[in-house]
Formats: sequence, structure tokens, C-alpha cells
Amino acid sequence: MPKRKLRSRSGMTIVETLMAVLIIALLTSTILIGTQAAMRVTYQETFVAESQSVADTINRALSDVLRYAQNITTDDDSRVTSYSNAAYGVSDGILRVGTGTNDAGHIYLVYASEDTGKIPLLSNLSYSNLKVVPADFTVGSSLDSRFDLRYKDGVFTGSYCLYNSERQLVTEPYTFTFRAVNGK
Repeated sequence: MPKRKLRSRSGMTIVETLMAVLIIALLTSTILIGTQAAMRVTYQETFVAESQSVADTINRALSDVLRYAQNITTDDDSRVTSYSNAAYGVSDGILRVGTGTNDAGHIYLVYASEDTGKIPLLSNLSYSNLKVVPADFTVGSSLDSRFDLRYKDGVFTGSYCLYNSERQLVTEPYTFTFRAVNGK
């Protein structure tokens, strides 16, 4: 009878236990890497969809303001230096991007003669966490108030990108073109 107890192989050896732990660790790390990749793709896809929606909203708002702009003045590079739009109460204005803590990345109609009295082009809710940045913006750059807006032969053109500072994501440049109805 003692021989049977010695020959009994019930239980696991240390090598078998270590192999089981190794297999479980490999499976867990594979699942973790796959989950992280799926989350990254989801964030990017959500960013692209949200950016397109925000860009459409911005372009509609820009269209409203620029189509009926009058008294448009430009510099030598066709950059708009001022315009007026009676419907928006802008008599000597320009588009600027906010750079402060609460208005960073939001487009404002600003009176060119005075840097006060800025009118938001869109409400804060329209942007979610996206910021409007120049088309040549790179991650790590500081935000500035530039807004690419040009006018030539009765047509406004420009470009901008949208930036998610939490995830460090920047869209490809969005471009717009609007013919001014009352441009003079």
C-alpha cells in the first residue's frame, strides 16, 4: 500500500503551476492590449465625427456673418483687416479666436478699432471640448488669436483646424469659401 501513495500524481508540480500562470498572464496582456487599441480607435473615430459636426456648425455660422459683410478691407496678402455686417451689429470688425482660460479656441466677432466688445460666433455648447486653431497648428504650440480669413474678388476663403487638448488630437484643415452678397 505505501507504494501507491508514492506513485499518486494528484496535484500539480511547480513547473505546471508556473506554466499555467504564464499562460494566464499572456492571455491577460493580449486582452489588455486589444482593449487599449480598441479604445484608442474609438476615441479617434469619435473625434473625427464630432469634429465634422462642429466644423459644419462653424461653417454655417461663418456663412451667415460673411455672406452679408460690407465695407471689406484687406491687406496686401488679401487677409481681411475689417468688415461690417449690420445684421450682427458689427461696424468695424474682424474674426478672432479666444485665447483666455474660458474662451480658448472659440471664434469671436471683434471690433477692429477696439479689442473689447467681442461677440461669440457660436455658444460654448457648440464646441464641446474642441478648440479652433490655425491650419498650421501643431500639438504643443500655444493657442493664438489668428483666424485665416481672406477676401478677393467678392469671395471669402479661409481655413482652420479643430484641436482636442485632452487627447492631443488635431484635425486636418477645414477650408471654407463664401461669396459675399453685398461685398463692397
